[in-house]
Amino acid sequence: MAAVAEPAWSGGGAFGHGAYNGITGLPIFYWLGQTGNGTITLANMVMRDAAGNARSFAFYAADGENTNAPESIVYASTANWSLIDSVNYYASFNGGSPTLAGTGSTQVTETGPATNDNSYNGSIVLGTLNPTQVSATFSGNEAALFALSLPTVNLNLNVAGRLSPADQFTANIGYTSPAAAISNASTSGTATTATTGADSVIGTNSVTLSVTMATGSTSSLASYTSSISCSNAGPGASTFGGTNTALPGGAGTSFTLTPQTGDAITCTLTLAPKPQGVSGTVYNDANHNANLDAGESGTGVAGLYVKLAPSSGGTCQSPATAAAAVNTTTGAYNLPNVAPGTYCLILDGNNTLSDITASRPAGWIGTQKVSGIIQLTVTGAPPPPQNFGLYNGASLSGTVFADTGLGAGTANNGVQDGSEAGMANVVVSTSAGTGISASTAGNGGYTLWIPASTTSTLTITPAAPSGALATGGSAGTTGGSYTRPSVSFTPAAGNTYSGVNFGLAPANTLGPNGAQAAQPGTTVFYAHTFTAGSGGQVAFSLSNSATPSSLAWTQVLYLDSNCNGVLDASEPQISAPITVTAGQKLCLIVKQFVPAGAAAGAQNSITLNAAFSYTNANPALASSLTAQDITTVGPPGALVLSKLVSNLTQGGAAATTVSATPGDTLQYTLTAVNNGTQALNTLVVSDATPAFTTFVSAACPATLPSGINTCSVSTKPAAGASGSLQWTFTGSLAPSARFTVTYQVKVNQ
Repeated sequence: MAAVAEPAWSGGGAFGHGAYNGITGLPIFYWLGQTGNGTITLANMVMRDAAGNARSFAFYAADGENTNAPESIVYASTANWSLIDSVNYYASFNGGSPTLAGTGSTQVTETGPATNDNSYNGSIVLGTLNPTQVSATFSGNEAALFALSLPTVNLNLNVAGRLSPADQFTANIGYTSPAAAISNASTSGTATTATTGADSVIGTNSVTLSVTMATGSTSSLASYTSSISCSNAGPGASTFGGTNTALPGGAGTSFTLTPQTGDAITCTLTLAPKPQGVSGTVYNDANHNANLDAGESGTGVAGLYVKLAPSSGGTCQSPATAAAAVNTTTGAYNLPNVAPGTYCLILDGNNTLSDITASRPAGWIGTQKVSGIIQLTVTGAPPPPQNFGLYNGASLSGTVFADTGLGAGTANNGVQDGSEAGMANVVVSTSAGTGISASTAGNGGYTLWIPASTTSTLTITPAAPSGALATGGSAGTTGGSYTRPSVSFTPAAGNTYSGVNFGLAPANTLGPNGAQAAQPGTTVFYAHTFTAGSGGQVAFSLSNSATPSSLAWTQVLYLDSNCNGVLDASEPQISAPITVTAGQKLCLIVKQFVPAGAAAGAQNSITLNAAFSYTNANPALASSLTAQDITTVGPPGALVLSKLVSNLTQGGAAATTVSATPGDTLQYTLTAVNNGTQALNTLVVSDATPAFTTFVSAACPATLPSGINTCSVSTKPAAGASGSLQWTFTGSLAPSARFTVTYQVKVNQ
């Protein structure tokens, strides 16, 4: 008995000659011309997959050449035999078909044709399921053929777009239970197809076809739609007495089928990014904050649509592909089944797809998505609501700026030029009774919202901070006019007005006021600082009022060129106007001569006046400031103590009073002057932290006057507490000599 490959018969027979050609392996066992009976047995039969799992299988047996009378083959199996095919249809067939006995049982006997026995007889094919042993007993010049059912399955992938270039897919073929892989194939790069090729599987076993995301993908499989279609290029199981294999189809990512003898199945699984619903609200933004708030709903305007159009490079492409009607009451709209991609959402008053120009209903302006267009990229997840906010009325915007000429600008010309900065926290309001106002932002910008019900002429005015003056401005796009300090115009709903700007000159400052006691025939000095808020010319002058009026007090104003608070020999009197720029500081000293015959209690009040003319202002603009110095004639030997305060947090000159807010740090400066004719010994200066403040620090003079040996802060509260302060000096304070001490406090929160 010998096992050989299927021959190509030259002398007749079905196998290898007219049917079932090309069977691989060594399927045929020959008895040939032996006498008697011969038996071949296949025992302990089991079918395993590549992973070693036992599988069900279909086993086939057939006569390996013509069976002529009186030849016979007896087939035995542990499972029943079925007739699969009678091969009497090949081209050279000219004989009869063998006779069979026992079909449907575990033993079948095949003998030569009862009639028409010839050289080209028919052949039979038998099948048995899951046998553990099969045998064939030959009588005469015979041969038997054995075969397994190994149908083929091929799984193709077709990728119709990716959410991410990194997304790749793997096609998988495997046995269902127990699970075992058979074959897989993955896409790569920009490839849109992959195939496992035709894989032989063990027939009669359930096979699973599936797709998974390949390693390195950034999207989930749930972000894609997938569906399968299958075809069978083989003759099918019905050709061999069975029922054709049921092929899967439709949506899904995993499918099962049970291939059988005669199957050559090819399935194609197509993937595409999952379409998403795009929705949102076109709402009445009554509080014009560009956000859909609770209680806000539709505009009540009929005939609004949101169109979906492709976008390329940030430009909407015509035509739009869909238009969704906006619900008049709720403002809701919905565009279903939008494939991943880049789009424009266009708010419009018609549903004509060729029109991709956004528009708003008459009398309305945009707040959220002002342009009426939303650029949207749809991916594998539902996008958030895409909302359009509309306001029924008009808006007016502009800038309030410091018209100081900063950075090569022109001061006081009413035009924001150079690097003139905007002014924050300035309230801009309309005519009384309208209730329309807004505060400027950090850059000086503001926006007023004017309801459609306002149709009368409005006057727009900025509330200038204390001391600031209006220099000029612009009516912008309103079509109105500017007359210092306001813009007047008549609004129309549906318009967006801009460029309504206001120039303000920040306040000039002059200070502090002074008060001293002095002896007859002596001289006292008062230091002052003038700071220009904008560019211009300042003219200083002095006037006085004396009590009694008969005394001839005299006073002279000097420019303290080095701002040291001391009248130096080279520093000039001020006799003419001085040109200044914004922020420029002028230090001044008033020299007061006390009449020699003045009695104790006599007093002179000096008024320092600063008359300011603003450069380039048209029409002309001027302002003035004053500071007062009061000198009182005191008794001989008097020690005079004066006190000034400065706000270190907010800045500014020291004065008798300053403004402060919680958290500010204040510095108090106490100045002691010996106005007598004799030296003063054992000096002690006392004070206390003011109400609603806490102590920070205290200091002695940086330089002690001649005659004073030491200074110490002998009493002070703990940091953060309140209480008394005391400075103790040793030595003598000479006539006309002075010193200063300081302490700092923080205003309570």
